Amino acid sequence: MVKDNKQTKKRNDQIEKGLQSSNSTEILRAIKMLRKDGRAEHITLIIQALNKSESDEVSNEIIKFLNDLKIDLALPPIIEALNNEELESVHVFLLQAIWNSRLDATPYLEDLVNLATKSDYLTCLEVLTIVENLPTRPEDEVIAALNTQLKDAVIDNEESRNLLLSMIEVLNDHMIGG
Repeated sequence: MVKDNKQTKKRNDQIEKGLQSSNSTEILRAIKMLRKDGRAEHITLIIQALNKSESDEVSNEIIKFLNDLKIDLALPPIIEALNNEELESVHVFLLQAIWNSRLDATPYLEDLVNLATKSDYLTCLEVLTIVENLPTRPEDEVIAALNTQLKDAVIDNEESRNLLLSMIEVLNDHMIGG
């Protein structure tokens, strides 16, 4: 048992060191290790690696990894990154990962709608896709509050107006469809 804990710690240290490296080969090796031994705590590091990556190969591998996530424990660090303006360049990839992985973002619906109302067209489109595919029905009170926020945003956001209106419609469908 002690040996297993030491091996696990060593493996985690290798993953963390690899993800924080500026060497593409080390990052790619860490991603491969993540697929076998990754933990939810590593999500923040992999998002940071994506944000700072200058290599298309590394970026593509990280995006593939994120798109294959199947555990909802990955959502808190993703949502935290979506709320971080310094990581804005990777927001679209993170949103795509949520729906590609079929993660249940319903508990984070308010964060996502808030992001959509303050972001560009593409980000808003990705949030709409998530809202359209929510596996869990949001609470009516949440939908009502979000609809108010979206209606206010429609006035101020000409670029994404139609997407925001569609989001209101989809949320109302969730409420009606029960």
